[in-house]
Amino acid sequence: IADTGPAMKADFKKLIDHVKQSGLLVHWPDLFDYHTFDAVRESTEYTCGLQMPAGTAAAAGIVAGQVPTCNAYCIRQTGLYRQLGNAWAAGMSIRGKVFGLQKKIPPFEIYESCQGKTSEDDLVTAVYFPMREA
Repeated sequence: IADTGPAMKADFKKLIDHVKQSGLLVHWPDLFDYHTFDAVRESTEYTCGLQMPAGTAAAAGIVAGQVPTCNAYCIRQTGLYRQLGNAWAAGMSIRGKVFGLQKKIPPFEIYESCQGKTSEDDLVTAVYFPMREA
């Protein structure tokens, strides 16, 4: 888990480089979809993604997919990425009390501002916790 941040940054750079080489048109914002996050085993599995125009064929080495339509509880954080754990902790602490977590759709982050073009203090990230249907 300690290596997750640097690993995500490296994986996202690989994705961006691959997309640039392929000449694909990319729509911002980007996202991370968390399939598993196990603090006990200190492991996580995630997918990094970019929004593409509908119908865009995935280049070799890239998997096309989409986040399923869902109702989700959203916590929007403004500020440093390294403080994003606070948004996650808040969401995880209130699930079950405020909303039922949809276990078939993993939580995900959407980066609403562009790192490198936005000051760190003004970065906006939305963390979505898909909710179980009532």
